[in-house]
Amino acid sequence: KVTLNFSCRDLLDRDVMSKSAPQIRLYTSMQDRSNYSLQGKTEKINNTLNPVFGKGIDIPYIFEKQTFCKVVVVDDDKDGISSDADNLGEAEFTLGQVPRTLR
Repeated sequence: KVTLNFSCRDLLDRDVMSKSAPQIRLYTSMQDRSNYSLQGKTEKINNTLNPVFGKGIDIPYIFEKQTFCKVVVVDDDKDGISSDADNLGEAEFTLGQVPRTLR
């Protein structure tokens, strides 16, 4: 397995009375870029446009197969109860495109 960790900078502010409450939703597919399924979510961090998420998301890694990933950043004001969270941005990539960071 591989653990992906996320942070964001200068996100859009979709809230009127405060800053956004961003959360990452990671979708993966072993087939192609159109058959994604939700793999995991980070915690929501309230009132920030520059979140550093403490919770990484584990995904399976199979050396012989390409893993397609889609990261969606949402402003989740309703604690995941509603599916109408504001989209703050998204990116698609393959797991092989992610640089490895040694700790």
